[in-house]
Amino acid sequence: MMRLLLLFPSLLLVTSGTGMIIFENPEAANMSPNGTLSYTDPYRARVDHLIQRALEEFSLRLEAAVSAQAPGENTVFSPLSIASVLALVLLGARGVTHAEVARLLGVTAGV
Repeated sequence: MMRLLLLFPSLLLVTSGTGMIIFENPEAANMSPNGTLSYTDPYRARVDHLIQRALEEFSLRLEAAVSAQAPGENTVFSPLSIASVLALVLLGARGVTHAEVARLLGVTAGV
């Protein structure tokens, strides 16, 4: 019974958010040619692009570093998982640590 009581609020939160879109800028919402609602905020698109590029560059640098440690060997790792953990560290870091993690992730501008 206790598990059900703990599970219910989680399921409620998950199901209540499905299909709901909240627009920060209602003017940016428009109807696409196929009849679906889309959200085109140029600022958000630019930020998404910057994050995508930073993650791509981080992944390539990480792959080069990992490959240099064991040349000729197969290595499996997830750059996205490592970047996600570092992003969480970045949220809690200050000062020199914040600057170093931001530099490592490639998100120093505007962080």
